[in-house]
Amino acid sequence: MGKRHVSVRLEDSTIEAVDAWAEAHGMTRTAALESIVKAGLGGASGTPVDAVDAMEAGDGTEVPAGDMRAVCDVLRASNADLRAEVSRLWSQLGEKDRQIASAHELADHAQALQAAQAQTKLLGAADVAQGGTRGTGWRGRLARWIAGGK
Repeated sequence: MGKRHVSVRLEDSTIEAVDAWAEAHGMTRTAALESIVKAGLGGASGTPVDAVDAMEAGDGTEVPAGDMRAVCDVLRASNADLRAEVSRLWSQLGEKDRQIASAHELADHAQALQAAQAQTKLLGAADVAQGGTRGTGWRGRLARWIAGGK
């Protein structure tokens, strides 16, 4: 089974806790994170998180259960922070959806107004074509008023 590079963003306090734990156990940050994540997922055997008692560090020494649990607690707190951030982002997305819907409604109203103006101009032209004098009928007066005239 190969290894793969993955980028994640963690709180500074979480990284500091992982670094301190890794230094205390003579491990690299990568090895420490790998051990912590495996413990959090229940270990390689699929057992519950209590499997940290039997889990070994990268150098072959056994990881003290108390230290691993402390790091797991830090990761759980970070997980709660991430869930709160996701919730905040979902609410922002909902607000943006409402704004977009409002913009669509405004565009629909503008299109209806433009269609009404075009219809008024056509009706005024039809009035003149039927022999009426532009300006004497109500359509002609309305067309001039919409066009900005008197």
